[in-house]
Amino acid sequence: MNTLFRTDYHTLKGNIEAFHLALQNGLAELHLRDDKVSAYRMKTLLKALPNELCSKIVLWQHHELVREVAVKGCHFHPFMPFVPGDYQDIWIGKSVLGLGEILRADQSLDYVLFSLFAPYAYHPLELKAFLAAYKGRPQLIAEGNLSPLQMAAYKRIGVSAILQDVPAEFSQRMHADPTSAMGGIGLLAHP
Repeated sequence: MNTLFRTDYHTLKGNIEAFHLALQNGLAELHLRDDKVSAYRMKTLLKALPNELCSKIVLWQHHELVREVAVKGCHFHPFMPFVPGDYQDIWIGKSVLGLGEILRADQSLDYVLFSLFAPYAYHPLELKAFLAAYKGRPQLIAEGNLSPLQMAAYKRIGVSAILQDVPAEFSQRMHADPTSAMGGIGLLAHP
């Protein structure tokens, strides 16, 4: 199961070198969420990033920037309107609020992100029905720092990745030893 990471504008801006190191050491995707920053400031930051880092970023706000900056894609909150034809050739995802919404998700989405339910708390018959109905599209991504028991439960229902917030000590550890289990991606996957 892959681990993906989410950060905000100020953390990214203050740690560009550390995130670039993380990318070189296996970071596959970085979600950028910050509703307090203007589109202009976000665009300025994105245009200043190395292309290989910018192309791994998924924007949670200012989706209009995908037409101006080469990012990986856009993420939509549960109540944000999403029109499938508006975003061509980029990775598109949306937050959902439970098993039913996953099954009703637009099939043109690349992934759905969920965090407001715990599969280990569902009755086994509910999970069995979900597994029978889920066709593997869109890809499932779970949010949060999970225990091994939760990871096993998520894996059983088809979750392919976990989205976590970047830990506060990320930059210091990345610079100290970017390739060890305590630095780089190892730190992020196991805070």
